[in-house]
Amino acid sequence: MTHSENRQFIENIFNELKQLGAVRSTNDFSVNWLGMNAGYLHCLRSRDRQPSPRVLAHCSMRLRRASNLLTSVEQPPKVQKVAERMKELAEACAEAVFVEYEA
Repeated sequence: MTHSENRQFIENIFNELKQLGAVRSTNDFSVNWLGMNAGYLHCLRSRDRQPSPRVLAHCSMRLRRASNLLTSVEQPPKVQKVAERMKELAEACAEAVFVEYEA
């Protein structure tokens, strides 16, 4: 993933989490999944900026933590699929951080 793809990537994560019911709004996502202030995602959009590596790392950590919580006890197959998807997204976020530092 290139630097220029990171904002679209973070938008895709927001959209997936919203479809899963794990996030209610961009403000909720910015605070609880990105570790930033409520207007962070809106600011990225309006200024056509990229998320920082720190934000990507925080998102990766939160996704992994959510995945681990969902798999800590036996869950129905649908919940297991959600947990697996969150784990995949966490790994993709971590990979995006490495790309940023290699650039």
